[in-house]
Order: sequence, then structure tokens, then C-alpha cells
Amino acid sequence: MPAIKAAAWPMPLDDVSTQTSDDQLETEEAINELFSQLRPPRYDFSDTASKKEALVNPWLSPTEQEQQRAEASPPKPTLLLERKAHISFLTKLLEPLPSGFTAFDTNRSWLLYWILHSYDLLSVSLDPKGRARAIATLLSFQNKATGGFGGGPDQIAHLMATYAAVSALAIIGGPGPAPTAEDVADAKSIEVGHGGWDAIDRTRMYEWIMSLKQPDGSFLVHVNGEVDVRAGYCVVCIATLLGISTPKIFEGMAPFIASCQTYEGGIAAASQPTYQQASSADGGISLVSQDVSRPPLGEAHGGYTYCAAASHLTLSLLDSTLGGSTGSSSASANSSAAELNREAMIRWATAQQGIPFEGAGFRGRTNKLVDGCYGWFSGGGLFTVLSAMIESELIEDAHKSAGSASKPADVQDWNGMLTVPPAPVVVAPSTFGSNSSDSWKTESSRDSPTAATATEESDDDTADDLSSLTLFDRVGLQEYILVAAQRTAAEGGGLRDKPDKRPDAYHTCYNLSGLSLSQHSVRLSTETSTFLHQHYKGDEWNRKVYATMLAWTLSARDEIVVEARAGTEGATSNKINPTHPIFNITFPKAKLFMDWAYGQA
Repeated sequence: MPAIKAAAWPMPLDDVSTQTSDDQLETEEAINELFSQLRPPRYDFSDTASKKEALVNPWLSPTEQEQQRAEASPPKPTLLLERKAHISFLTKLLEPLPSGFTAFDTNRSWLLYWILHSYDLLSVSLDPKGRARAIATLLSFQNKATGGFGGGPDQIAHLMATYAAVSALAIIGGPGPAPTAEDVADAKSIEVGHGGWDAIDRTRMYEWIMSLKQPDGSFLVHVNGEVDVRAGYCVVCIATLLGISTPKIFEGMAPFIASCQTYEGGIAAASQPTYQQASSADGGISLVSQDVSRPPLGEAHGGYTYCAAASHLTLSLLDSTLGGSTGSSSASANSSAAELNREAMIRWATAQQGIPFEGAGFRGRTNKLVDGCYGWFSGGGLFTVLSAMIESELIEDAHKSAGSASKPADVQDWNGMLTVPPAPVVVAPSTFGSNSSDSWKTESSRDSPTAATATEESDDDTADDLSSLTLFDRVGLQEYILVAAQRTAAEGGGLRDKPDKRPDAYHTCYNLSGLSLSQHSVRLSTETSTFLHQHYKGDEWNRKVYATMLAWTLSARDEIVVEARAGTEGATSNKINPTHPIFNITFPKAKLFMDWAYGQA
């Protein structure tokens, strides 16, 4: 139930004070202080609603007393997405950062991804010089020996850093070699065919990824590093975006993911492997994973669960008929072992959304505090994937019952999902210093006929039957992000964990990502997949991957956008662009990048 129009009872206490319970009380009070200003009194049962007005100096005049009361009260939330403030906040992070940010030197690829993806969701981009600099900077992170990317120049290649760098290049780059120093000085990149994508060493990238693969289907995060279920997610995204996936890469991944599921239903970081020696055909000795029960290592967590669910969905789709053909025998080997307990995962996931008194935000673990970033990992991102798991099973059943004949598709716009919107007005980092209103500009692509929003319903009968499928409170999550997680323009913009926390690029990115998929209903589409499959030029495996990973559509009927209160000054639509539920980049950028990678441009 939405947090504003709901009875706001605090969480019950057991009269045992701990640091955890104290933190919970403090968080509830901070959130409710904001929500109580929007909530009708009949819905508010907290102490906040019954508190007396703040004491003021009785010797002041009535006008002065009223002014002092107003100054003592926090500004009333308006439910307005503070676009200008958030863009300005992000743009500051592209300037030279204070010395305290040296600790983030290994996260520079992530900083660029968080900023660029946030821009893209808000329909803005860098100016030409900033774009050329960003492309050149990202490519400088590529480890020449392995083809993978580090978090900064001359750093060890790391799967997480590689996911961030490849995603950022998909957003900002284009076909062609890397921009030269002269290109950067002249503010040129994609305009002269130097978008940087051709500089990604995909051959070595594949070899490096395979060197990280373990006998049980898991991956090390880097050479001699640890196993992490998130590493497999990074492999899924990197390999499918770059067109370098093979059945061999994905072999064994699904059973490993299933082995990481805890008794709660969510996913832990890894599981305990058990190996036995086996003789190979050439007389050598190799290690193979035993088919035995493996205990998860750690507790269920939103970040691990989203990455595992997104990976598992991808593997199951590649083993289905969604891509227009039957699954390959190599891919089928993934599904022969233990499967995820989907019902348990859904039960765990639904329990992570907070009660109205917590603003209906999401937490990452059981009995922990709500946090804005989990609006993606435990909220919009995870639940879109979980819904797709259910949809894919029903679509597969419908396909089998109807026979092998596929419905021809003649709609080439796919409800606008993959259409490249008009180029937005740019944000120039070099001009941020000005305090004038011209220091930033946006040109929304959301209302354009070619925008990445739905314009009409899919004709797919199965998809229509599933159009109202929802597993979480979409309005409640939007309210948490707009009321509790965003910092106002007066405060400097940016999005955060919770009230009284500082905003940062990470929380700004994932709050906006969660907002995106709580507004938009993104569903699997057999119509889109069939069209892509029929018009693909290339081998069967890549045809399958290409058509499957882009097989999504929007349902305009199921769109929910919480708008600003009537009369809010400067109010515009809170709607932002839809993001891909697996890649977490916008659909036009995913389509352009995959067209290049798969030779479909």
C-alpha cells in the first residue's frame, strides 16, 4: 500500500534496546517526518502527528512567530522529481574531485557508468568534448594483456569494472576506433567515426573470461580472486552485449546460481564447492564439481539476488523458444540440474519492501534498514525479472500448446522500445561553474512520438493476459524515492540512501533505475523476438542471443507515474526513460550497441 495514503503504524518493539532497534527508530522517525507532511492526519498514528508546535519566542509579533515556525519546519515535500538539481549534482562529479575521492580510484569506471546512466534516464547527455573525454578515459582502463577493464588505468582487469566500462561505452560511445588526443582537443568522437567500440579487444576479452570460469560454473571476479555470484551476472551482460557469448561460457551457471539460494529464498554471495578428480581423455587430471548439496556462503542479499535472478532468467530464455528456435543442447545442459525455488524467492523479495511508516522503500536484507539503492536491486529491477520468469514459463507453455508455428511480426517499432530518441540537448561539464539558468539544459524525449515509451499495446494475447502482473507496490516505491531519497534543489540535489544521508552517484543511479521500472511495465514480447529473429543476419547461436536479449516491450496501459502535487512551481512530468531489466542501460543504447556487436547495423 502506498506510504502516503496508508495507516502509518511504527514497527513494534520487543522492549530490548539494541543498536539495530535504535537505528530502526531513527530511520522511521526521519522518514515519517517527511511523509507526515503529506499524509492525511487520519492515516498518521505516530508521535509526529500529535507533537505540539515548536516553541517560539513569545515576545515576537504574530508575524515574526509564524516566520520562526516556518523556518523551524522542514520544507514540505512536493513529490516533484528535482531534475535540474540532480543533473547539476551529477555534473559536479565530472569535474576534478576533492582529495578524499582518491579512495575511489579503482571505481572510476563505475563513477562514469553511474553518472552516464543517470543522465540517460533523465534524457540528457554530455557535450561533445565531455563525450570524447569520457570515451578516451574509459578505453584507457582496458588491460591490454587480457582485454578486460580495470577500475582505472593500469589496474588489474576485474569483471565488475569491466561490466561498468562496457555499459558506459554502450551509453556514450559509437562505432570506430578510440578518439585521439587531437579528437578530444577538438571535441570530436562519434562525429568523425571515433566512437571507441572497435577498440574493445573482444577476442582477448573472451579468453580472459574463460580463464576465470570455474569447474562448477561460477566465475572468479579477477585472476586469483574470489568467487561471487555477481561475477556471473557481469559475464552474462558483457558477453551478450559484446556478441562474444557461447554455450561454453554459460555451461554450469544455472546449477551454481541455484546452489547459492538460502533457506530464506534469496541469494547469497556464493556456495561451498565440492570437487573430485577426474581423468581426461589425454590422460591428465582435472577437477569437476560433484553433484551434491552445497551450502550457501552468507545470507540472502538484494544485490546478489537481483544479479542471480537476472542471470538465471537469461539462461532460461536462451534455453527456450523465445528467440524463435528450439534451445541448443549445450544451453539445455544448464537446466538439467537443480532449479531455483522461484516461489521462495518471491516470498523473500516481497518481504523486503518496507511498511508505510518506512516510506515503502526497500531493504537489502531481512531486518535491515530501507535504502534507496534497493529500489533497483530488491525492487523495480528484481521484480521485473521475477515477473518475466513467470511470463516466460506461460509463454513457453502457450507456444507448446499452439505448436511450433510462430506468429509473423510486421511491427518494426516494437512499441517504441528500441527506437533511438532525438539527440538531447547536452550537459557541458566545462560550463557547470555558471550559476545562471543556462548552465544546464534538457530536452525531454519522453513525449516524442519516437521516444522510448509505449505508444500502443502488443497484439500478443499471452502478454495481454499478463499485463496487470505486479508483485510489489510500485506507487509506494516511487513515493519513497521522491520524498525520502531525493535531496531537494535547495539542498543541492542528488539521491541518497535515506534522509540525513549524503547523496552520491551510486545512490542517484540506482534510485533512478528503481524509479524507472516502478513507472514502466516492461514485459517479454514474443512478437519483438520473432521479428528480430526473422530479420537477423548471422549464425544461429548469435541470432538466438540477439533476439532474446532484446525481446521486451512496454505496456502503456500498465504505466504508473506518481506526479508532483498540483500547483508545484516548475513541475514537469516525473516520468523518466525505461531501462533494460537485465543490462540496466536504456533500450535504444542497448539496441545500437548490439547492432554493432552482432553486425546488424
